[in-house]
Amino acid sequence: MDTDARGLVFSESKQRRREEMPSLIRTEKLEAADSPDSKHGGKSDDSPLLDSQRFSSLSKGTRKDELKEVLLQEAEARRRAEREYQAIRDTFEEQVRKEIAYREEVAKQLQIVREAHDALHHFSCKMLASRHCTECGYKPTLPE
Repeated sequence: MDTDARGLVFSESKQRRREEMPSLIRTEKLEAADSPDSKHGGKSDDSPLLDSQRFSSLSKGTRKDELKEVLLQEAEARRRAEREYQAIRDTFEEQVRKEIAYREEVAKQLQIVREAHDALHHFSCKMLASRHCTECGYKPTLPE
């Protein structure tokens, strides 16, 4: 925080505006001197009130232009962010679909392996053992 000539406290943004104002006024005066409709060899007979009105209209115009430019930049940034979000979302959804398909395939293969294991176990019990198997429930027939 700074103070002005009267000892009043003001913010840094106000200080920047005060510093920019003389350069804008000089630019306005140079433009007025260069204009073909200027009177008396480029000297202005306008009162300070009219200069301040020109300054305010100039600054409003430049502020509007700056705001439009910022708005366009923000809109473009938003469009880019939305496109990036959509691309990431599509990629994620595709990865989820692939993962689900992979898991389903693994589950099918696991079921095949379980069935093969059970069949092999049952076959082994029939061929090799003449006793009761508690795991598969196979009971050999008694020879007569």
